[in-house]
Amino acid sequence: MLLLSLSHVLEHGRSGARLIAPEKTPPSPYVMARQGLAYLTFIVDDMDGVIARLRKAHVKMMFDGKKVEVRPGIFALYTYDPEDNVLEFVQFADITKYRPDIYSSGSQPKKP
Repeated sequence: MLLLSLSHVLEHGRSGARLIAPEKTPPSPYVMARQGLAYLTFIVDDMDGVIARLRKAHVKMMFDGKKVEVRPGIFALYTYDPEDNVLEFVQFADITKYRPDIYSSGSQPKKP
């Protein structure tokens, strides 16, 4: 992303502008502290099955591949894709309470 540097124009009285790129900061090891797109989320209904499949495929996972209870009844697992982008897998004890706009009952989405 490029930013317009107006301070340069105002300081030097010139009638023009220049484009600058902000300094790149190294990605934070903490997912929530990252700039821009932090991660992509997949909602799953069998977290243990997902973990088993990822381990079998030798996928790099955070927290030693253990699911984390982020809120009561909501479990998350964080992994990396081959380009080191973070992927999140989430399982809800009751998805209808979290997303009633999409799910009317069970884990089947409403039809548009």
